Amino acid sequence: MKRLTLILLFVILKTSAFACDCDFNTTILYQKASFVAKIRIVKNHKNEVDTIPSYKVDIKPLVIYKGETTNSIYVPGYYKIPNKPFTSCDFYFNETSEYLIFGFKEGSNIYVDYCTILSQDFAADHYPKLIFLKTVIGNYTSNSPFTTNSRTSIPYNIFKEYPNEFYGKTYFVKITINKEKEVDNIELLSKFDKDLQERIIGDIKKINWKKRFSEINTTYSYSFISEFMAFNIP
Repeated sequence: MKRLTLILLFVILKTSAFACDCDFNTTILYQKASFVAKIRIVKNHKNEVDTIPSYKVDIKPLVIYKGETTNSIYVPGYYKIPNKPFTSCDFYFNETSEYLIFGFKEGSNIYVDYCTILSQDFAADHYPKLIFLKTVIGNYTSNSPFTTNSRTSIPYNIFKEYPNEFYGKTYFVKITINKEKEVDNIELLSKFDKDLQERIIGDIKKINWKKRFSEINTTYSYSFISEFMAFNIP
């Protein structure tokens, strides 16, 4: 009998013992963000208002994976404002450097923070996944009431005796939950052999999704992208 365990991929970003710690999950950030791009920093601007901890940064988009182009973003913290507190979650962009960012729209502005950026040194491994997500789901934005994958992971014991070629790969599925918190639809975003498609959908439906979302008070239908990596464990 074979078992399947699912490992959610993430990168832990740490700068010091007192810094912000972030679980950086590309798939979750992509489906929630308004703007995803590889950018180059052009210029950091001093805070427009000394008492508001947010400053403007001019950027040059190099590759846009999601959203409409923009020439500026906003960052939490103070830039060139003396005697202002600097928290562990504040940061400064290095001008002329390149970053991967996931921006969230508030009003007419795009905001990023410490947990939605990656420097070029850490970003390289994420680009293949972003190309896939851009191709498959484009500008799709999840309306799910949660921002983590803790409730959406698929347990290993759902899959049994799958063919060997099923293991060792990353897969993406889109799940729609109706108002009654039951699975309304499952869409396989990754490519599967035809003989596996119905079997996989059926096995995912066996999960008691209503129980998983029982504590979430919603009166609307929502969808989200769930990612899993399959490993064959003897």
